[in-house]
Amino acid sequence: MGPLQITATHEQRYHDQHLDLDFEHKTALRDTKPLRLTRKEYAILALLIQNAGEVVTRETLLLCVWGYSNQIRTRTLDEHIRQLREKLGEHSGTYIETIFNGGYRFQPFRAPRLIRRASQMTALLHTKPLGLTSKEYDLLALLIQNAGEVVTRETLLLGVWGYSNQIRTRTLDVHIRQLRKKLGEHSGTYIETIFSVGYRFQPSRIEPPVDG
Repeated sequence: MGPLQITATHEQRYHDQHLDLDFEHKTALRDTKPLRLTRKEYAILALLIQNAGEVVTRETLLLCVWGYSNQIRTRTLDEHIRQLREKLGEHSGTYIETIFNGGYRFQPFRAPRLIRRASQMTALLHTKPLGLTSKEYDLLALLIQNAGEVVTRETLLLGVWGYSNQIRTRTLDVHIRQLRKKLGEHSGTYIETIFSVGYRFQPSRIEPPVDG
């Protein structure tokens, strides 16, 4: 077994749009409200945040939080991660990423580009109303606002549905399919699927007329 490596940090605080941790006083806030964590839950979250962007192995978490006692099974870690995610709420899937057969990784919250709705949401295709639902409109608007860039599935779920754990990626697929159907024959040009990543909006390019 190789030597244990923990990234040292001199930061005394972590803060983003939703989460605020004070490492010195061991306090945690979510959306400005106290996050009621047990000592173990706080220790797990603090260790993940202090190694943000890096995979923290299950062995490291057990060793640092429980002392890696032979009486502690990995099921205990899974249960604490599950409870921690419940307390982190709708953005827990963004914050704590499970690395299969590896461990966990904390990803700082990055808000997607906001959709600013007009007083009336309208979309026309060949001067005719598209008749989009609010979710379809939000999807299309978010893709258009990032035209030419790949928008990940996670970003779309977060931007349109708030990334609730109750929202499955199948919901996104269904809405994209319905949106493409309403866009008609040019849907394949407008909305490009990036396999296992997300979608990209490509503006329509009008070909110049060919001289006879």
